Amino acid sequence: MEVCKKINMLILLVFILPIFATSQQCADDGLKLSTPEECMRECSKNETRKICYYFFSLEFFPALSSACEMCQPTTTQGLKNKADCECILVDGVERTVFSVNRMIPGPHIQVCKNDYIVVDVENMAEGVGATMHWHGLFQRNYQHYDGVPYVTQCPIEAFDTFRYQFLAAESGTFFYHSHVSVHRLDGQYGPLIIREPREEDPNSQYYEVDDPAHVILISDWMHELATERFPGLRKRWSTQRAENILINGRGTYTFENGTETDVDLETFYVQPNTTHRFRLINAFTTVCLAQLSIEDHKLLLIAQDAANIEPVEVNTIIIGSGERVDFVINTNNDVKTYWIQVRGLGECQETEVNQLAKLQYQGDEDSDSASDPPTYSDGLLRGTLYNPLDGSCDPAEETFCASNLKTADPFDEEILKPDPDVQIYLPFWFHNFNETNTFNVLYGSDPENYPVFFSPQATDPLVSVLGNVTFKSPSAPPLTEPEGYEYFCDSPDSNYCKEHAVDRTPCSCTHVQNVPLNSIVEVIIYDKQRLPTLNHPFHLHGGNFYVLDMGSLPEQDNLSESDIEKVMARHQKRLRLHKGYDRPSAKDSIIVPQGGWVIFRFRADNPGYWAFHCHFDWHSITGMQLIFHIGLDSDLPSTPSGFPRCGSFKPPVCAP
Repeated sequence: MEVCKKINMLILLVFILPIFATSQQCADDGLKLSTPEECMRECSKNETRKICYYFFSLEFFPALSSACEMCQPTTTQGLKNKADCECILVDGVERTVFSVNRMIPGPHIQVCKNDYIVVDVENMAEGVGATMHWHGLFQRNYQHYDGVPYVTQCPIEAFDTFRYQFLAAESGTFFYHSHVSVHRLDGQYGPLIIREPREEDPNSQYYEVDDPAHVILISDWMHELATERFPGLRKRWSTQRAENILINGRGTYTFENGTETDVDLETFYVQPNTTHRFRLINAFTTVCLAQLSIEDHKLLLIAQDAANIEPVEVNTIIIGSGERVDFVINTNNDVKTYWIQVRGLGECQETEVNQLAKLQYQGDEDSDSASDPPTYSDGLLRGTLYNPLDGSCDPAEETFCASNLKTADPFDEEILKPDPDVQIYLPFWFHNFNETNTFNVLYGSDPENYPVFFSPQATDPLVSVLGNVTFKSPSAPPLTEPEGYEYFCDSPDSNYCKEHAVDRTPCSCTHVQNVPLNSIVEVIIYDKQRLPTLNHPFHLHGGNFYVLDMGSLPEQDNLSESDIEKVMARHQKRLRLHKGYDRPSAKDSIIVPQGGWVIFRFRADNPGYWAFHCHFDWHSITGMQLIFHIGLDSDLPSTPSGFPRCGSFKPPVCAP
């Protein structure tokens, strides 16, 4: 559906709400657009939905600009659509950023379930395409607004504006971020929170306060544009390792000489003797994971990836890129200020990347009561852990995985039927052009077949592989232009892959898995190539999935097909005996244990072309992704009138 008159940010506009995507029309009577402040409210049943309007301007902008000499941003300015102060502090190190409305993170979107969200995204970065993905939203009936370049839309060209509009159909903790190149790492992300009436939240009895400011968005950070590290340099900046972590876009940084930047840490204010809901979002882009603890406070987990769970109490959360965790803390401790610590794991462990924030009780206004700040090596106590990296899921040993948790939402029992309708095995690994003696393919190939590679180390040019295929982007979105496929394959055994196999390199094509509508799909994804300190988080667009089993074989370097056969035999036995799987929890992002596996299922009830990929951008860009094509094109809503088109232009050669 399209709006017939251009939106003016401050006045009424002509608009009609498309409750059904197939009913597209324009109205002649103006309807009121609600401001971000009006949409950020306590939600109640039977209230009239709001049409919530946001304007995002994407541009390159300097951190620590001259604006910082005139003002300092407040810690809550992100709750508005416009910056109070156009000073971006980040970690106190000057650099160019790629911001949304001259803020990092970008503006909050906080609405109620069934509100209608309208976001005009203006790209003011010359020479750079852009999109915005609404991470975790199913986009049922709004498939054209998922924000994946060359899958659901064309990139937004410089100086163009693209209007995203969709129903806030799911409630929970989400976020938005760029889905182009590595732009997320340069600042293009922000929180997206959809609340529901308290009486509809199965876990509402566990918290008294759900403060809009209690969003903890963590992100990794470099001190130069991330594109400087893609595909990677051999000598200068010879890795893609993050140099720092930001908490809600700010933090301190310690230089090699011991000097620390002077930036006020993020502070979360809480009432004493109250239960508070916090929403944790991981917007990382590099291969690091994050570990969060709050000094002297236990964390009661009540939701993961916007899906409610039966509560579990832990001390520490490990969270991967794309994941979100909602937890409750009880502020029944002494009135003082406590530390929130986020430690980088994986590659970030080698350089002890660490960031702090403060939890300040009301009544301790000067925060001088805080203890000495924890360090990376002398951090907060770990205690009971959620998301162990090795997949050692044993509550008796104080470790919980997603596969241990139970959903608190309605559950589709057919998910657990013994035999799925579709079963897909997805091994993943890296093809190393050095180790396989295929350097000639990397550097001696025809220009039309240059591989898209990256170099995480000085001498290792790699391509990423998922399901035995390295993904090649189509030149136009199959959602709107299915003729845009240049190289199509639905398996590594397709005719294209057989005909184009070159020197033992992986098949490179637009990898699409066709799935019948309403089928039960089982995915077995496993890490075929155990690498030290590397755990891959995978994200599914267009829906969520139920986590049935996960684990690893730590005594083995690499998983073999026979290992997976044994895992599957055990899994199938549990299904047939109806033992071991009791209301499994739902997620849309999952960390695959190092050298391990995850088995998940979902009902393919949302037609469309939905990306599934590793959420580390260097991996997804170089091939670790595919598309689930659910249903038929006839099952899709019609393409909005005037929707942008793109694609290659290769007319016949007509010589004079």
